[in-house]
Amino acid sequence: MDWKTQLDLFRQFEGARIFPLKLVSVGPEPPYGPAFVLGGLDPAPLTATSVARLLQDALALSAWKEVPGNRWSLRVNPSSGNLHPTEGYLVSGPITGLHDEAAIYHYAPTSIR
Repeated sequence: MDWKTQLDLFRQFEGARIFPLKLVSVGPEPPYGPAFVLGGLDPAPLTATSVARLLQDALALSAWKEVPGNRWSLRVNPSSGNLHPTEGYLVSGPITGLHDEAAIYHYAPTSIR
């Protein structure tokens, strides 16, 4: 597939409700080391902020590159030639601060504020 025949990498679904997620600042929590020890971290509650952090750390855009005629994004999960996703989906029950019912969410990284 060449540049001219690629699909839209940042799909939007017409008429779909948008739940804006805030960009989560990098901070001291959660600590990195205990993540590698079974039981080293307590589970975080499922909230709009924890979901934003998960999606940001896993699927967000980290930068843009450009040459005349072409512009492309770099992701936080860098590719070594494979086609890693630029979008994702979350299937979840109610999420505090986001929605009070179960839903399927489409993550659109270009909509982060």
